[in-house]
Amino acid sequence: TTLFRSIYVNNNAGTTISVIDPATNKVVQVIEGIEVPEAAQFSPDGGRVYVSSGGENVLYVVDRKTGKHIKKVPLSGYPNDLAVTKDGRRVLICIRTYPGTLDIIDTTTLEKVKSIPSKSGLHDIVVTGDGKYAVVGSPEGEYLTVIDLQSEQPAWEVQFDRGVLPLAIESNPDG
Repeated sequence: TTLFRSIYVNNNAGTTISVIDPATNKVVQVIEGIEVPEAAQFSPDGGRVYVSSGGENVLYVVDRKTGKHIKKVPLSGYPNDLAVTKDGRRVLICIRTYPGTLDIIDTTTLEKVKSIPSKSGLHDIVVTGDGKYAVVGSPEGEYLTVIDLQSEQPAWEVQFDRGVLPLAIESNPDG
């Protein structure tokens, strides 16, 4: 038995995402027409794939089953990593373009509802296991910011002596 249902591979130098079946090691779907796909994440129900496009500065909303584009949502600038909130109501996108923002997309209306400004371009994002916070990092800014997802405001910041890219959050047993 395989550990993964599908593997999505962004062709960052092109316009496609290859979907691989790990049971056969074969490409079973190609999602086309997304210039410079940066990152991809899924809706909690698995019905949608959200893809940030660096070539167009948009978020593509894609039907996972068919690979067809549902909508292109304009962003504040060049996107990098993205995350979907645990409840599936928001997509959070790190914007690398100076001065940097965290764009928030409502998954019902498929519109940008907020941009949280930062001091420098943002690159990576991780949502806590309990879904209460998002941690975003800046490779140039030497800090990470914790965002309270209920208020959609910065909660606190941690300074470093170099740029940071948060990779994972370890949760306590209580979440």
